[in-house]
Amino acid sequence: MIDTNNPALFLPLFVALWCTICVALSFIGGWHTLAQHYRATQPFSGRRWYLRSASMSPANYGGVLTFGANTEGLFISVLLPFRLGHPPLFIPWSEIESTEQYRQLFFPVVRFYFKESPFVSLGVSKRLAQAIVSEAHGHFSLASS
Repeated sequence: MIDTNNPALFLPLFVALWCTICVALSFIGGWHTLAQHYRATQPFSGRRWYLRSASMSPANYGGVLTFGANTEGLFISVLLPFRLGHPPLFIPWSEIESTEQYRQLFFPVVRFYFKESPFVSLGVSKRLAQAIVSEAHGHFSLASS
């Protein structure tokens, strides 16, 4: 049995577990797949929304995401302590295949689908989706509900 009261042993195990969980979440949710096609290569310039939540396929990111939007596309990044395996993403509006609006436990949600990663979807609150789309200034619109 591992002595968790021993900081010399506990700390490395905790760090290893933390890293493993962060990277695994990236693969399970599809962030890794999106990053293969939409990894941000430049600093983002535009409006941002901090500490937001979203679901990506089966993974949930509760209050650890930053979203951004401008006339070029959608920016998404993960808060620093959770970022391992989650490089920032920039998805051009033309790469969003479709959107779907629905209710999840009384809350209106918008789910985004992507051309290069058809099996990965991103669900955000309808309010956040509308704010993001307003920053596109006509370059993108939500599907009707």
